[in-house]
Amino acid sequence: MERLPEKDIEQYWKKKEEDIGDKIRGRILAEFISGYQNFSGPILGILFYTKSFPLLKPGESLGRDKLLNFCIPWSNVKKIDFPPRKKPFLGFFLAQEYPIFIDCQNNENRMNLVIKMQSREDRDKLIEFYKKM
Repeated sequence: MERLPEKDIEQYWKKKEEDIGDKIRGRILAEFISGYQNFSGPILGILFYTKSFPLLKPGESLGRDKLLNFCIPWSNVKKIDFPPRKKPFLGFFLAQEYPIFIDCQNNENRMNLVIKMQSREDRDKLIEFYKKM
């Protein structure tokens, strides 16, 4: 698979900011697991967030049955949590996973999203951004 030129990538994200009307503060490769309407994962995509909301955009190659885009205002996010770290010794032998749990309230609908991050640093950046909101 050929890598896109940096200029094309920058143009893509500039256009995305224009489309959503907000500056993108961070973007993370993430995997949606569960908790949004009747979708179930795993669905790999880009989780990007702005000052107003986080969004998940799935990879372009997904079939129609796996199409998922969601946008949740930060004001609807009640809590972001993550499970305790696995025992350090076991971490040497097991694949590292960095799930987060996003508890949201939209009108009467309560959602508990489970999203798996690809790195601890990505997870921590999102949580720190949320805490500053």
